[in-house]
Amino acid sequence: MSVPGPRRLNVVDPGDVLSGVAPVAFERGSKLCVAGDVTHRGLLRVAAQIAEHGLRRIVAPSGRATLVTGLGTATDWATHDRDLKHVRRQRSECYSALAAIEATTLRAVRASVTAAPERPSPLEAHADTVVWRYLRLAVRLAVEAVVLTLDGVTTPAALPSVIQHVAAARAYQTTALGAARQPEFRLRAEQQAALETDQLGDASHAPELLALQIFHEYLGVRWKVLHDAERAYVDEFVSWALSGSSLSTQH
Repeated sequence: MSVPGPRRLNVVDPGDVLSGVAPVAFERGSKLCVAGDVTHRGLLRVAAQIAEHGLRRIVAPSGRATLVTGLGTATDWATHDRDLKHVRRQRSECYSALAAIEATTLRAVRASVTAAPERPSPLEAHADTVVWRYLRLAVRLAVEAVVLTLDGVTTPAALPSVIQHVAAARAYQTTALGAARQPEFRLRAEQQAALETDQLGDASHAPELLALQIFHEYLGVRWKVLHDAERAYVDEFVSWALSGSSLSTQH
């Protein structure tokens, strides 16, 4: 006679766990709704508004056309239940346009920013590459937010990630054009590296390498502050948008 194995009590199904990428009411609603119902369509409209906020703050005007059309298609489906073939086609076009949109936006930013005074050092050269990498990440995340919105037409659970993508994109953009470009910010990293190696006797890193590490530590803190501020801004909009629905009262 076989002895039954121990039973396991599943208090929370793995699919019901909230990840925190969006306000609780929004994320829970995306998991509980049925594709095509009133809740799903409402969440889709909210996500489209957030994705549009991201692309208008990050993507150059000349690179937005495909993305704006894609968001219009998602919103149109939420209102009029358009053909899903059209939605999938728009999703494919937005995704395929990523490289061109990235190049267009970076070209526009390069033409608009003023070059910082030259102060040759390993950190200066590295920091300049960080600026453009962060801007690329910002554009990619903004485009992906639009793609996720279109994915959300058939898969409601994709919609919460739109909020996280936009918040991260804005944090990368603001960090790139702010702290990463500030000469004083770079100088402080070099000064802190010199302090740790010379006065505190830290010989585990060369000053130049330690300056790079400290620079990224500073940027990481700044990114987190900016990300949290953007999330608070977007979350407030989501709370307002859901205030008249049953989602705002669910616990």
